[in-house]
Amino acid sequence: MLIFNLNIVSIIVTISMQSILFGMLMYASSGRSIYTLPDWMYTYGGSAITLAIGGDRIPVSLAPFVMVVMALLTWFLLNKTTTGRQLYAMGGNAEAARRLGIRLGALHLFAYGYMGLMAAVGGLTQVLRVEEVVPNALVGRELDVLAAAVLGGGSFAGGRGSVIGTILGVFLIGLLKNGLNLFGVSSYFSDVIVGPVIVIALIATHLGKRKETDVGFA
Repeated sequence: MLIFNLNIVSIIVTISMQSILFGMLMYASSGRSIYTLPDWMYTYGGSAITLAIGGDRIPVSLAPFVMVVMALLTWFLLNKTTTGRQLYAMGGNAEAARRLGIRLGALHLFAYGYMGLMAAVGGLTQVLRVEEVVPNALVGRELDVLAAAVLGGGSFAGGRGSVIGTILGVFLIGLLKNGLNLFGVSSYFSDVIVGPVIVIALIATHLGKRKETDVGFA
């Protein structure tokens, strides 16, 4: 509602709300972790299934299955529904989408509500992985999220990007950080590498978009 009605830049609202909600979370929990979880979380957190490969039994957690299900759901939403096409249209040119009769206010509520849902699923998945609730878990990882989206072909201006591209961006960031770790580079130095990667990807996206515009005018 703030983004649509007051025309505030979305990233500013996102950071502000993150600060407010994180402060409320830390105040309500006093910064203490929660170790007492429902029994089903302990059952499915460590190993949802066990794969038999070459005589070895390898436990696989629930997290990869959650990722696949959420990715397929989002892909179907964006590519096979009218709402998904409207989201692309709104991101590409909001004024043109409005003139086509698309209800931009409702679409904003749906888009950011869906992002909130995905954040909740991500939080629950993190709890399943570590088998505890840590109030400040994943804080500071926002840069990785932005990097994965941009590297996957997404645009801060909207109207571009895909689920498959974003997943590949996530894998690339993971490989980059793990590779630096294997080479003995300090984990504290990883953001120094990820930051320029985002800048390079943004520059490449901007140049590609400008080239498309130049070709269109030509």
